[in-house]
Amino acid sequence: MSLVDSALAILPVENLGRWLAGISAIALASGINGVLNPVQYSRMLYQTGTTELAGRLFGIWNITSAVARLLCAYDLYNASMYRMTFASFVIAFSHFASEVFIFKTAKLTGKTLSPFIVSSVSMVWMWSEWSTYAGRGL
Repeated sequence: MSLVDSALAILPVENLGRWLAGISAIALASGINGVLNPVQYSRMLYQTGTTELAGRLFGIWNITSAVARLLCAYDLYNASMYRMTFASFVIAFSHFASEVFIFKTAKLTGKTLSPFIVSSVSMVWMWSEWSTYAGRGL
């Protein structure tokens, strides 16, 4: 078995699960960067100065959401986990939308465009699969 085959074998079977696992890996790396380099990390996203504490907190949020999303990737039929993961994308989208459009501390370019795309695609995809994985109702 090749290295690529071995790597693919550990991924979830469903495409949505693979998507969630992939973005979880990216969020985990981003979160670690935020904890280790809080000021530089914050400057990539926001126009205004932030404290080291704020940068580390944002990094911890990324790590926490990465873990939740990864758990959901491997257990899509767990309705509670599915709903929590969906909510994490709503929170992420709301955060960046408010920073761009209300507080004006970020611009919708480069590094802040990515969370909009990821959260939007994820929310639409998860919503479209809601009855399959999360059952009926909210």
